[in-house]
Amino acid sequence: AGPRSQQARVDVELVAPELERPVEAVRSELIDRYVGLRGCVVRAANVAPLVTELHFTCGRCGIEVSLPARDGRFEYPGGCPRKCKFARFNIDKDKCKAIDWQRIRLQEDFSELSSAEGPPRRVPRTLDCDLKRGLVGSCSPGDAVSLYGIVRYMPTGGIMGNKGEGKQSASRSLFVLYLEVKAVVNNRRVESSASGEGAAEFTPLQLEFIREIHQEVERFPLLVASFCKQIYGQHLVKAALVLALLGGI
Repeated sequence: AGPRSQQARVDVELVAPELERPVEAVRSELIDRYVGLRGCVVRAANVAPLVTELHFTCGRCGIEVSLPARDGRFEYPGGCPRKCKFARFNIDKDKCKAIDWQRIRLQEDFSELSSAEGPPRRVPRTLDCDLKRGLVGSCSPGDAVSLYGIVRYMPTGGIMGNKGEGKQSASRSLFVLYLEVKAVVNNRRVESSASGEGAAEFTPLQLEFIREIHQEVERFPLLVASFCKQIYGQHLVKAALVLALLGGI
């Protein structure tokens, strides 16, 4: 048989529960290290193409030059291979290569937040995570997931990064950490597939609790009290959220 026109790609997903750590523990010392994070997906961006290879054409001699793009960032060729003077390169969009890319935001688990030492009512930590190729679309907002990947960093702009420093702003720019995901374990989908598609089964204690709720005349205070237990003391806010959810707004 002749050579294949396209090379097959196999992505191996490495799942290592012993490498899991809380989102709060992601610091600069973990850059370029493989870690596991467990939490809830709170945001998922639209799927977009991520350029991996660009093709340039010299405006004078027409020679083609291909350069790889790392994380969607690229630079124009420094010069023409044929030593053309004042060469200008044009991007050939038809020959550029790209892959599927999606960015999600992971929020630390509330159970870990309540059991951790320190202030119990601090704001939950979040971390941006990049999904590529076959991992795109593997989770949606609201899913409880375990993500495994490599901690990376990318430059970010801001008042502290590029104002008031003059020519030294580039060397003192700030960076933000993110996770380059290599494996995804969607706990919600695993539980749904394990439970099957049959009717839900309730224990006798759960059935008795349902009957007691059914006999209650005023059920709204019970709904407000049981809704989002992580919100403390804000009864009016919780009541508004319950009404918005039940009212279909």
